[in-house]
Amino acid sequence: MTTQIATGPDLVTKLTMVEHLLWIVNKEAELQLLTLNDAQRLLFANWSHQMIALKSRQEGISTAVLALFFIEAQLIPGLVVAIVSHEDYATRRLLDKIDLFHKHLPDQMKSQLFHDSDNEKAFENGSTIYIGTAGQRAFGRGDTIHRALVSEEAHYKNAEKLLSGLREAVPMSGYIVRESTPLGDQGYFYTSVQNCIEGKSDYKLIPFWWWLGQDYKIPRGSELVLEQDRDILTYEPKEVELMLEKGLTEDQIRWRRWKIRSMRSDEVGSESLFPQEYIEDLESCWLGPADKVFADVEEQLQSLSLKARDPIRTEGILEIWREPEVGAHYIFWVDPCGGESPTENDPHDGVILKLTPGGLEHVASIFSRMEQKPLAYKVAEIGNKYNTALLIIERNGVGKGVLNYLVNSSDIGYKNLYPETNAAGELTGKWGWFTDQYNKPLMISDTILAIRNNSVVTYDRKVIRQIRALVNKNGKVVVKKPARDDRAMAFMGAIEVSPSHRPMNKLAIGDYVNFGSRR
Repeated sequence: MTTQIATGPDLVTKLTMVEHLLWIVNKEAELQLLTLNDAQRLLFANWSHQMIALKSRQEGISTAVLALFFIEAQLIPGLVVAIVSHEDYATRRLLDKIDLFHKHLPDQMKSQLFHDSDNEKAFENGSTIYIGTAGQRAFGRGDTIHRALVSEEAHYKNAEKLLSGLREAVPMSGYIVRESTPLGDQGYFYTSVQNCIEGKSDYKLIPFWWWLGQDYKIPRGSELVLEQDRDILTYEPKEVELMLEKGLTEDQIRWRRWKIRSMRSDEVGSESLFPQEYIEDLESCWLGPADKVFADVEEQLQSLSLKARDPIRTEGILEIWREPEVGAHYIFWVDPCGGESPTENDPHDGVILKLTPGGLEHVASIFSRMEQKPLAYKVAEIGNKYNTALLIIERNGVGKGVLNYLVNSSDIGYKNLYPETNAAGELTGKWGWFTDQYNKPLMISDTILAIRNNSVVTYDRKVIRQIRALVNKNGKVVVKKPARDDRAMAFMGAIEVSPSHRPMNKLAIGDYVNFGSRR
């Protein structure tokens, strides 16, 4: 049975104590009181029992957590704190911060040390802070840890084993904070973040964008930057998007250019490590192999990531970014699950794209684990909502059953099903689309072209993540786990049956597809 431990004062009071009682050495090697910065305040505004902090470099996240846990160790008798870092040097720095906190703490507030070593600080009130490098100590059965900080987790060799032990050691009333900069698109930390994004994790994910850093700006006239960047800047399209979407200033853009140049790299398929160390979105920060299928349009995908946002509302299985517009034409591609019935790891997915004079706009998506018959009725209802959209059912897997209900159920009577055509453009007599080794490369290449020509836009983060996860392996296009590709394939399919893969200046209202209907 786990012994319940007191919580002490509320969080606001503890943070007030942090800012008035704890001293740190700043970047100029000066001793000063710890004043919470914007990133640290964001952390505590989202404080939760289980957190994953995906951070940019040097924003003080580990310092803030360490400071709070230290104050709690002084206030709460018997509190056990575990601090784990990825390397000995980082462990030593965290240890030095604890020593500094304790040294300058007022005597009337200070719980005296009765045991002081390189990996353990034990206080007279019975509280203990353990600190060490990953792999030095195993946490698990028999341990009770009330507060845990796992620092730079992405760099651990066996993070899953460590976290498995910690989860058993930390009671439900305790706190566990996992923080790290990204490190490639694989590993336990990467998988954990993706699970948070997909809503499959109990952890609360908090991203810390680089512009939260108060020092990340360079004023006009600085000799740190190239001469052409010392005066009024002429902005690149990506920089304009950052200023419009994220509110960045000229000084922040100037710093960004300087930092990108200083982080050039021939590794991991990127000319700069900047997206990994200073995150701007939840997709481009995972630098991966050079064999990504959509590597040629990475810059455009980053721009789409900046525009991505949550749906304006959700209506059952439907996620809506734009409501239906009178007179507009829509393409509705549904990718049913691949097995006999939907499962946790194999749901139904789909997208709705609006045809405009400038290209395609992704306005809605679906996500469902319905059985075939109710799914057929639901997609017909959604299709009618979007002006009887051209409805394409991918008939791989259970798609055949969904199509059967759509075609043969007299009470559905959907009027705009997609009829299959062969390579010569002739009707085959079948409904829907069958993805195979011949048309899948066309779906991919036309999507790349549409993205390159800026003739398609999506606000759906899931689509962007799945597109980025597609890689070439042994001559085949596969998705890097744990990502799936269902919505990405639906997105590519909808583009393939539209005229959107032509450059924007060639796309006019007269180029709309002819919407077929059953006869």
